[in-house]
Amino acid sequence: MNAMGAAAALLATLAILHGQTATAGQARTVDIGMYDSMRFAPGELSVEHGETIRFIVRNQGKVQHEIVIGTRDDIANRRQSGHHGHGAGSAMLHVAPGASEQFLWQAELSGELEYACLLPGHYEAGMRGTILVLPNP
Repeated sequence: MNAMGAAAALLATLAILHGQTATAGQARTVDIGMYDSMRFAPGELSVEHGETIRFIVRNQGKVQHEIVIGTRDDIANRRQSGHHGHGAGSAMLHVAPGASEQFLWQAELSGELEYACLLPGHYEAGMRGTILVLPNP
């Protein structure tokens, strides 16, 4: 599968509260903190292939942040194009200062993915993390 096909497959697996295939009761909850130090906490996650995750994303800072999930190539392409994933099926969520948001996501690709804030200057300052998608045991 080429990079564009992988990105399309990844986007097809996302469910941002509307139209998800998994129910909230089947999802493992993972809290992600967003900080004005341009860091996510935790900075690394491990999930199993096919696992559904309910992300609760909390902006602990005083400026807006976002979370974008994708392959390293997908994130690089979004950074280069300035397109952060707005639209149906996108892997993107803005979180206002002091606010919390949540979304469901299913790990359909194996390997290493990235989550990042692509607002100007944030990624470059280190606001990114890694999702390691492990094969099912």
